Amino acid sequence: MLRIISRNYSTKPIKSKEWKTVVGLEVHAQIQSNSKLFSGSQISFNAPLNSRVSLFDAAIPGTLPVLNERCVEAGIKTASALNCKVNSLSMFDRKHYFYSDLPTGYQITQQRAALANNGVIKFPVFTPGVNKKPYTKEEFGGFKQSRNSLMELVFDHTLEDGDEASSLVKELILILKSLGTCSGKMEGKSNQFRGGGEINRQIEIKSGGGEITNETRNWDATLRKTVAMRDKEIQQDYRFMPESNLPMLLVDTEPDDKIRGNFKLKRIVSDLPKLPAETRKELVENFGLPEETAIIIVVFQ
Repeated sequence: MLRIISRNYSTKPIKSKEWKTVVGLEVHAQIQSNSKLFSGSQISFNAPLNSRVSLFDAAIPGTLPVLNERCVEAGIKTASALNCKVNSLSMFDRKHYFYSDLPTGYQITQQRAALANNGVIKFPVFTPGVNKKPYTKEEFGGFKQSRNSLMELVFDHTLEDGDEASSLVKELILILKSLGTCSGKMEGKSNQFRGGGEINRQIEIKSGGGEITNETRNWDATLRKTVAMRDKEIQQDYRFMPESNLPMLLVDTEPDDKIRGNFKLKRIVSDLPKLPAETRKELVENFGLPEETAIIIVVFQ
């Protein structure tokens, strides 16, 4: 499952010399795993309510989280494929807030030291009928793990329109599917890249002298526009604190196993598959295909 958190764009924004569109994305990708990140509960999309809940999930006193090693290895593979620096030391934190499905009152995340950072993804931007010729965009970002076996990928805000945002996510989906670390499907998570109108909405507000509210907005497919969902609560104090029930996460990033830990970077990334960029390059160089054709073939292969 893939969830796009930030969606402030449209493929047909108002032409304006006064305003420049700036887009940043935070992507939540659910790891392909049979169980959750911190408990043995099974993962099953559309399972009946409360049928996939362990004692730890229900915050029963005395229960402790147990880290899912399969999920950590999937995270390391993904981070490596995105050219991230995998850190030899990362740690978990508690992020406190109240949700109806969060009995503990906090979420386990990585706030101070993430699994990986300083990544870069190069992706082609080409939409038939929109772009005359493909061009390559480069985006930088970081990576962490949290909650229900989720990978959180946060990208810099350097995208300039909906086509670039859409192209980045399409490339990311191709990479995740190639690695087998995420299905790339959007079950239950509406993802509207085209015609959202959010850029137009913000330009109209700013041009009229208004202020943009920090909020989460959802896409209404019937109204064909974004609608307010909840405030971003930027003043909320999440009271981050170290997760006392989980040790530091050690990854041996040295080729000669100098660092003690369960996760050996060299072993985990030794079998990385061919990624979309390499396949496109081979189609162009070995078969003489136009770049546009190679992009389309890789998307639909």
